[in-house]
Amino acid sequence: MLLAIDVGNTQVAIGMFDGGELVGHWRFTTGERTEDEMRWEVTGVLALDGFTPEDIEGVVIASVVPAVTTTLREVAPALTQGGAVVVVEPGTKTGMPILIDNPREVGADRIVNAVAARERHGIPAIVVDFGTSTNFDVVSPEGAYIGGVIAPGIEIATNALVGGTAALRRVEFTTPRGPIGKGTVRRFRAAPCTGTPAWWTASWSASPASSRVTRWSSPPGACPLPSFPTAGGSIPPTST
Repeated sequence: MLLAIDVGNTQVAIGMFDGGELVGHWRFTTGERTEDEMRWEVTGVLALDGFTPEDIEGVVIASVVPAVTTTLREVAPALTQGGAVVVVEPGTKTGMPILIDNPREVGADRIVNAVAARERHGIPAIVVDFGTSTNFDVVSPEGAYIGGVIAPGIEIATNALVGGTAALRRVEFTTPRGPIGKGTVRRFRAAPCTGTPAWWTASWSASPASSRVTRWSSPPGACPLPSFPTAGGSIPPTST
């Protein structure tokens, strides 16, 4: 099986894959840890569902937190019995052309999102990642990463709203009864849980950039609409 570790600014997401099937997933808060602490924490969550290093044939790491990347690079060999360890970083061969001004600037999370979207959903694709930031990443009809958009994430936007108003307070983000709130708490809850994802997706779909993506296709007349796979710690985990 393959152990995939995604280190974001807020959470570390771990997934166990048996072939193309997600058979286990776990999360814990991102933070600096010693190598011993990291090894104990990762093997601990794996053991919760009965997995051991003997089950793991390889480890792949995508991280946007350099300090945690360094720790995991040292810990990863102990998480597998002689399997390969791949850290996605500038220069890693993913099979996807990176057609932007400076390819070394692209975060590992955005590259693995784009590669997964191409493999699982086809091309073109626009990945919407609801994490600390809300990212849109575009895969062209030719299968290349061509750029994207970075915007404030749901949590950051909510914190800014609470901090900039006198009467609003933080609420628990549970699924609202409907998209239209009937009270202050419900109205506040409706935005991050339903309104924000829908607004971002609709705004991007209606933008000239999105329209151009759907026209980048050959032969003439064949203009497939891009798929919109989602990812990120602000939405429920998914195997797709």
